[in-house]
Amino acid sequence: MTDKIKPSTTVFVSGASGFIAQELIKQLIIKGYNVIGSVRSIIKGESIKSNLSSFKNGKFNYIIIKDISLLGAFDNVLQKYPEIEIFIHTASPFHFKAENIEQELLIPAINGTKNALLAIKKYGHNINHVVITSSVVAVGKFGKFEKFEKFPQNNDSKLELIIDENSWNPITWEMALKNPVYGYFGSKTFAEKEVWKFEKFETPKFNITTINPGMVLGPQAFPINIEYDNNNNNNKKKKNLQLNTSSQEIVRLLNLPTNDINKVKISTRLINTFIDVRDVAKAHIIAFENSEKTKNKRLLLIQDFYNDQKLLNIINKNFPQLNLPKGEFIKGEINKSNLKNSWNTIKTKTIFGDKYIEIEKSVIDSVNQILEAKNKESSQCKL
Repeated sequence: MTDKIKPSTTVFVSGASGFIAQELIKQLIIKGYNVIGSVRSIIKGESIKSNLSSFKNGKFNYIIIKDISLLGAFDNVLQKYPEIEIFIHTASPFHFKAENIEQELLIPAINGTKNALLAIKKYGHNINHVVITSSVVAVGKFGKFEKFEKFPQNNDSKLELIIDENSWNPITWEMALKNPVYGYFGSKTFAEKEVWKFEKFETPKFNITTINPGMVLGPQAFPINIEYDNNNNNNKKKKNLQLNTSSQEIVRLLNLPTNDINKVKISTRLINTFIDVRDVAKAHIIAFENSEKTKNKRLLLIQDFYNDQKLLNIINKNFPQLNLPKGEFIKGEINKSNLKNSWNTIKTKTIFGDKYIEIEKSVIDSVNQILEAKNKESSQCKL
């Protein structure tokens, strides 16, 4: 470990039941770290503990924090566990179903981040590195903002915009309120800006790194659970897979109708950035294990680019028995030179070192995990 971090070091992870957080905690435990995670309920905490029971290297404990947006939300955990040396803040709302965007997305993300930093400043006397999960949407330009902007000194309309670790999404508060997708963009952008505002004006004694991943795909850290719908009017309880928002991207394609397979329209226009969840978790660990290289930096994680057609191509190639729609194969082969913006992540790649997991492996692993859970609980289980 580059910066002499001991395996027995205590690491705090907020939002411990999240998609990225569970993979992160698993990797931390395997490496021998002691982990304290915050969850919103005993059920979530015990579930993580149960999933980690077979790993003997490190220890996991949890603490209940029902609402991270409340002032002082993290005070108790830092007072109770003064041995915490690394604070990883992953907790932030991630869904596109918000009805009150300000109250459900923007304020919780911003206040949660501010509360974490204030608590660390006041009570985190042994904390030497803070890692915060941000997003590519705080860096890049998406949707309305993915239009080319001419540089003041050059009117060449063909000049591309290069996005790197120093770039910011120019979204405003007003634009973030227009729909839940923009609301999510705003929540990550505004919350991360609070981080760097804190670093600039408070000059903390600890180092800070933000992790800015693209769309995070890949298998869940632990076997997928089955939830039962007790509100179902039928005598038999309906079974559903408990999936995170990212995994639902894959399930959406697996649920495409198999009849009229050549007539189903597949989206090819929306192009997303991609990174595997296992690499995102690894980057959080690299950040504090290599503190001198990552202090006060943003790590921009992108392995590839994809649209629905590309994901479908991968699934059809490796799981032909599913008999999914074929769409237009060629439109899934994305020509990066045609992208509106150019992404430069060389600084992050230099720090990360290892090769990222490729999108094909990520999708294959996800589909295998989903199908295994579905088959385990019989065909009654709904994807």
